[in-house]
Amino acid sequence: MNIDYSKLSQTELLILLKEKDKQIQSFSEGIKDVLEIINNSSGVADFHLNGDNASWDSLLEGGHFEEWLTNFNSALKLIKGETNVSD
Repeated sequence: MNIDYSKLSQTELLILLKEKDKQIQSFSEGIKDVLEIINNSSGVADFHLNGDNASWDSLLEGGHFEEWLTNFNSALKLIKGETNVSD
């Protein structure tokens, strides 16, 4: 959705800001839920085509297969305050 913010009233901007804040909170909670799964399991069973499992260490940032979770890793950094949206 492409919004021309300059044409919105202050009230419309505040409503939009509140909606975006709710979305961000929901996304943040979702990322935290996935992180809870990661912290309480060893990886993804049958991840590889040959049936081998993939450990979380191999899938998260710095791991051999980190490219599979690039967006998750970026979102996690934002939630932890390790980076800014503009980075």
